[in-house]
Amino acid sequence: MAFLGYSVNLSPFEALTIAVAGLFTGLTLADLKRSLLVFYSIYLASYVTALTLLRYPLDTMMGGFSGDLATIVVTRNIGFFSLIVGGPVSILTLIIGVSISSRLKSMYVSLTLSILLILLSSTMLTVEYSDWYGEVRSLKGFRVNTVYMRLSLKEGPDGARPVLELNVSMETVEGKPACIVTVIYRVFLDGKLVREKVDAMPGEGLLVGSQPVYRKLDIELPKAVPLDCLERKRCRIEVQVNFKTRFGVIPVKYSLNYSLSTIFIPLVYFEASPGIGA
Repeated sequence: MAFLGYSVNLSPFEALTIAVAGLFTGLTLADLKRSLLVFYSIYLASYVTALTLLRYPLDTMMGGFSGDLATIVVTRNIGFFSLIVGGPVSILTLIIGVSISSRLKSMYVSLTLSILLILLSSTMLTVEYSDWYGEVRSLKGFRVNTVYMRLSLKEGPDGARPVLELNVSMETVEGKPACIVTVIYRVFLDGKLVREKVDAMPGEGLLVGSQPVYRKLDIELPKAVPLDCLERKRCRIEVQVNFKTRFGVIPVKYSLNYSLSTIFIPLVYFEASPGIGA
């Protein structure tokens, strides 16, 4: 249950898995009050277990990025969707399980049925989550590179304003292609956010594989931003990429560190270091 990627509308698989868990608990305990208490206590225990078994090994093997991703997935699944969205299904199946258990004369029949249900649930979970590491590798292998960046003055209705011209390339160097929903660009001056711009992808998302995908955009900045802020390294640009995955939309932030070959040429190259978004 800890690894189910629930959506707001339960899919047949998700509803069936919740039903299996509810029936198993109800058949085993044969008491509604005890079943409710134990069933929802298991969610809390599974949250701690999932973080222990999933986050820390991933941190060790693949870096803190993957561990943070696991935390987001586990918290969303157990803390919200499993309890709130799956709550009505859980309560209904608990009642059915207790009712069936009270009518079964033989404990062996109840135990056999419970074992069959838990085996079915485990098999379905294994199939559903067989590509978990592939999902993590895809996000970890995603790269954002800046082809060029230029800060210049452009005339507008209210006079000349500084405009940041960006041409970025995105690619997945490891794992399967990643699906991008939106990209958020944030410009900081002396640590203070001065502008944010959202680049929405067409349709249901942009699929990015091993071949670079290029995006161009202009970001209009406040008049107070000096044109030499890049040369003086007073500006910082942060890119948040929102990925569409089976576990929901996952935000990943990239901190872009730039260096200038000469302060007279406004041409900037970046190296992106990923870190999970909040």
